[in-house]
Amino acid sequence: MRRKRVTGNAIIFSSFRRSLTMNGLLRSRKFWLAVFGVVQALVFHFINVPEDVWQAIAALVAVLIASIAVEDAAEKRGGFGEGNGVQ
Repeated sequence: MRRKRVTGNAIIFSSFRRSLTMNGLLRSRKFWLAVFGVVQALVFHFINVPEDVWQAIAALVAVLIASIAVEDAAEKRGGFGEGNGVQ
């Protein structure tokens, strides 16, 4: 079995791909809504807001994340993105 030789370019490309992935994550509406949901649940829990209230808000955030995911999937599958002339 022959091993591939890793060159400096492969390392740079791998690092570049990782930065693109991180950039995409930081621009994601779903990611920031998830961060918001976790932070609000922790804050509301520790300032003694009734559990029903902060769990209801967390559920609404989860529904919003799911609806954005469905919208993104439909956009990718149907080709209804920006710049294609369809409104």
